[in-house]
Amino acid sequence: MTLTTVSAARRFLVSSIASIALIASGAVASPAAADDSNDWSADSSTDDIVRYVEADSPAEALETQEKLDKGLSAQAAGVKFGPCTLNMSNVWKRKSTGGVGSKPYTVCTQNVTSIKHKSQLAQRTALLWWKVKATRGGGNKGVKRYEQKNLSAACKSNKKSVWRASTTGTIVYKGKTYYATNMTASYKLPCRA
Repeated sequence: MTLTTVSAARRFLVSSIASIALIASGAVASPAAADDSNDWSADSSTDDIVRYVEADSPAEALETQEKLDKGLSAQAAGVKFGPCTLNMSNVWKRKSTGGVGSKPYTVCTQNVTSIKHKSQLAQRTALLWWKVKATRGGGNKGVKRYEQKNLSAACKSNKKSVWRASTTGTIVYKGKTYYATNMTASYKLPCRA
């Protein structure tokens, strides 16, 4: 993903945090601009890697990351990074379930107290609208790597549809909490939920 695409995705995520409960319930679709020209690509990592930032909430961490994306230095922003990065895998058609899925993962330079992920798979329902089709959480303690393997949505048909995944990660390290949010590009896959 390009820096502009990543910044737009982060702006979307910041604006979506307030309405996450409505989106997860399926009552509201969330707007976002996305590129539907990407075809399926098997299980490879996306280009965007996001560092965990010390913050009081995921929304505050996203705002901080947005400032960094606009060119503000970490020192000027007063950013304290954790020892981990949040990485996304592409959204792909799963052979095991026949649905679509993604495997976001956190990698740290040393063991941390805990790593948690909250992830969503969303399907495009109109030109600029998305509907969350799956929300899953997971995590581990006392490790330096965690890969979430339970993010999947079932297909009702093989009609092509555009999908993307997003993950908010939380780590606890030396008594402090750090957050990161990352999103895949959009992928056109033979799956309609």
